[in-house]
Amino acid sequence: MSSFVPARVLVTGVHGQDGGYLAARMLDQGAEVHGLVRDEGQADALRRRYAGLVPHVGDLRDDRRVRDLVHDLRPDVVVNLAGSTSVARSWEAPVETADVLAVGLCACSTRAGR
Repeated sequence: MSSFVPARVLVTGVHGQDGGYLAARMLDQGAEVHGLVRDEGQADALRRRYAGLVPHVGDLRDDRRVRDLVHDLRPDVVVNLAGSTSVARSWEAPVETADVLAVGLCACSTRAGR
């Protein structure tokens, strides 16, 4: 049985635990992996940790940035693993939580549909 390995992957939340594991696995399988992170410090950390990963600084709540990134990269797969790791924080900031988990994903999906 063969498994599907996309040529180009965009991972949001790549700086987190699950995003990092996914990026490492995709890189090991030969995929071109791009990751969306919130700041340059996270981008630098990813460059040091994962050879071959291409970090992009941006915020999922910035619709234009997300759409432009997806348009420019034309990924085969977009994986949204971004989100707050604190349930309490999600209750304190429900709009931000919805923006990151749903609205940002919609921006990715809309543009990824080509």
